[in-house]
Amino acid sequence: MNDDTAPDIPVALMRQAAVEGLRERFPGVQCWWGRHTRKWWAYLPGNGLGLLLEADTLDALATRVIQAWGRS
Repeated sequence: MNDDTAPDIPVALMRQAAVEGLRERFPGVQCWWGRHTRKWWAYLPGNGLGLLLEADTLDALATRVIQAWGRS
């Protein structure tokens, strides 16, 4: 059984690679895996406070970023 509270290097490396891919796809967007929330997060800078997005999957987060950019 995999416990996310213990260091799991392969999973951590896969998540980091996924984050880097999203950052390359969306320059200027900060994104990360929330270890405690177990969600994917992105911050889109903008006027005022910007926009904070969360999603259950990385693909869903990418879709939310695309939708948010379309609204700006």
